Amino acid sequence: MKVIDSHIHCGVENVNLPFELIKGYLAEGEIQGACFYAPVEDIYDRYDYNFEDNYSWMACRQRANRYLLDIQKSNKDIFAYFFVWNDFRKKELMRGYKGLSGIVMKMNRFIIMMILGVRNFCRRYIIISCR
Repeated sequence: MKVIDSHIHCGVENVNLPFELIKGYLAEGEIQGACFYAPVEDIYDRYDYNFEDNYSWMACRQRANRYLLDIQKSNKDIFAYFFVWNDFRKKELMRGYKGLSGIVMKMNRFIIMMILGVRNFCRRYIIISCR
């Protein structure tokens, strides 16, 4: 039976959790694959109660998510999840993420995106991720 860890944070923007380190942990535990999520610290400043988003954080989120996609491209049993935030980009979903995760501050905008067709994408990738 193939063992897959269903939730691991991996990233290098504001934390030191590179794939090379995580890969070692997986091997040590005899785990053959994993679902990767960007660390929260690479998505927003979780320690700032009054956090306000800006272009620097938007760029950081994009780099964090793309880092996982790059890992997924060369590792068949790594499944990158798109970490959604309030700057949700529907086109990002077509890049090959295997699932969605996240925190949405502007819920009304996210609900509109779901109505516009993201829901079908999510259903398709949840099924693929579970095979």
